[in-house]
Amino acid sequence: MSPAQVAAMAKQIHDEEGWDLGASSTRPTRNAFIERVIGCAYWGHPKYNAVPDTRWHCKDPDGPSGGRPASDDVGVIMPSREAYDFISGAGTDGYTFHADPIGPLPADQYVFVPAKPAGSGTTPPPVIPPPAQEFPYPDENTYGAEYERRVGETYRKHGRTFPDPNDPSAYRHFSRYGYSSHEMPAQAAIEKHIKELDEELS
Repeated sequence: MSPAQVAAMAKQIHDEEGWDLGASSTRPTRNAFIERVIGCAYWGHPKYNAVPDTRWHCKDPDGPSGGRPASDDVGVIMPSREAYDFISGAGTDGYTFHADPIGPLPADQYVFVPAKPAGSGTTPPPVIPPPAQEFPYPDENTYGAEYERRVGETYRKHGRTFPDPNDPSAYRHFSRYGYSSHEMPAQAAIEKHIKELDEELS
């Protein structure tokens, strides 16, 4: 199923089954809804989706041992890990259905196969993702120096000094870059985290 088809199915399930995901809804209710939607995509359903698509998974913010359930409006395509937000304004009145791409999830973001929803089809074979691609650690004198320079430029762009004595958590920008540089090309990691830093300082 395409992301647009999943969004359309989400609206159909919502309308035909009478779900309320607005301001009076609870997080467990919204979690149950998105897991049913992604479950119908994964397992198939005689009414909503005749052909199972085992690429679709749910996103869990806390990992396999965490206490919280799935995010209340996100589905993930495996093995690419491309994630989509399917409900704008979930938990508020006036929410809408759409397929908004939010990019690939990082390797440490846990995803899981949704439970088989009521009325679904037969059990499909599991998706076995390929090994994650790894990249060599970038050279400190080239990419590392460029990243540090770009971080300083971004701080100054927002009228801040770097290092900022009032920002003791600034190290996290470098630790995030270090993690990402093992999962993607070094320049891509730089661009990704400079964009995040720019948004955070705005």
